[in-house]
Amino acid sequence: MERDKTIDIARGISMLLVLAGHLSCVPKPFKIFLLGFHMPLFFFLSGTVFSWKKHPKFRHFLKNKVIKLIVPYFLLGIVVIIRYEYNNIAGERNILIR
Repeated sequence: MERDKTIDIARGISMLLVLAGHLSCVPKPFKIFLLGFHMPLFFFLSGTVFSWKKHPKFRHFLKNKVIKLIVPYFLLGIVVIIRYEYNNIAGERNILIR
């Protein structure tokens, strides 16, 4: 089965809208407008291309996602905390608070 290019294009546009929602240079009225739909749109479009045929066993799918997403998240968090504490001990300016 071939991928639907219109859904891929819509996902790309929704990714750009999510990015625009996080930028500080975007005008506030446009940002308020984006907040109403940019994340739900992205999740909906991503869900439309998900296939249970590709992942028939939920346990394997969940294990794979934990290894690919959760483990790096916690490892990076540990690195950030160590760097933050090192800066506090060394007396350097706090990199997390501006």
